[in-house]
Amino acid sequence: MGRSVMVNEFSVAANATTNDVITAAGYNAYWGVAAKVSFYGGADAVGMQHALFKDDGVVMEGVIPPGSGLGTLSTVGKIKTNEDFIHMFAISMGSKLLWNLTNTTAAAIKSNALFMVE
Repeated sequence: MGRSVMVNEFSVAANATTNDVITAAGYNAYWGVAAKVSFYGGADAVGMQHALFKDDGVVMEGVIPPGSGLGTLSTVGKIKTNEDFIHMFAISMGSKLLWNLTNTTAAAIKSNALFMVE
């Protein structure tokens, strides 16, 4: 069984971008071994965009391109693995995972994410 990283109710201010959300939420986003990651997530309202990158210190590789829409959760504040799957990808040893959120609305929006590592 691998490790799970939950980003719960992370708020992004109106018309703002938060870079490296995983670290800002208090988690270490460095992977000590190569792993497969399943990514689930969503926002509490329409208007949130996101991007996901893997950075090994030499090359930053995009997993989800900037400006991609983040879907809304069917139940506010709750990730459902049968509904909120976004992507599955491999991450190499020594890499850092960077998840960036951009709120395009005039009010703060909360987002949730689950990164399941195998």
